[in-house]
Amino acid sequence: MSTILWIIIALLLVFWLIGAFFTTLGDIVWIALVVAAILIVYNLLAGSRSTTQ
Repeated sequence: MSTILWIIIALLLVFWLIGAFFTTLGDIVWIALVVAAILIVYNLLAGSRSTTQ
């Protein structure tokens, strides 16, 4: 499951970088960035919880 999250994060960040050069996709790009940031935080928190148990 963790691998899938990192793939999604990587794809969203790549799309964000591509979209940063195309201003017509501005709103979608920022939504993708927010989703990627949320997934990163979630993955870091979930990873730290599983290692402490």
